[in-house]
Amino acid sequence: MNDSVLRIERPHEMVRNQLFRVIRQAILDGILSPGEKLTERRLIELTGTSRTSIREALRQLQAAGLVETSVSRGVQVVTLTTKDVLEIYEVRQALESQAIANFTERADQALVEEACALIQPFENREQTRETVERFEALILRGSGNELLSQILGNLHDRIQVLRNLSMSDPSRWEESHAEYVALVDAIRSRDPERARRATVDHVTAARNAALRALARNENGD
Repeated sequence: MNDSVLRIERPHEMVRNQLFRVIRQAILDGILSPGEKLTERRLIELTGTSRTSIREALRQLQAAGLVETSVSRGVQVVTLTTKDVLEIYEVRQALESQAIANFTERADQALVEEACALIQPFENREQTRETVERFEALILRGSGNELLSQILGNLHDRIQVLRNLSMSDPSRWEESHAEYVALVDAIRSRDPERARRATVDHVTAARNAALRALARNENGD
């Protein structure tokens, strides 16, 4: 890992919030790997910040589901089990399919065109993530349900961790793009039930890819 990735340059923003942001991003980018130990001493060396700020940031990261505590290892980047994956995708499928159906039915035409125009062939992980995050943000904005948006927002980081896992499967790039093409076709047609089904199909495929990747990692492949 490039040690400078986590260096904190200090305020305008509160130090603990900067810490939370940079460690969170390092986890989402895969720079900090699942199961990697996060000792206070090492984080102080990497970031140049205080033990108090480190502890506050780690508490925020634990609340976001990105780190976990272990009796034997202390604080570490969260390692998702098969049960975790199944539970997260089950909730994601229910919520996202409803958000998509709402958007298809309620969003104004300009927002529909803006969201659909984002879906171009995916070139790499970073471009895919940026595109999908922008797409999802537009879907939530046009869904007309603030509570649904808030709950999905709270799941965002755990979904992103799983997206990195599923996208580690080389075949997933083209499959995922084809699923989004089917989804935006349903949105453009203003067919909420078809959009809902397309979302269920997409999340199911992502779940299966994540489970395959998790199995490969557990087997050391």
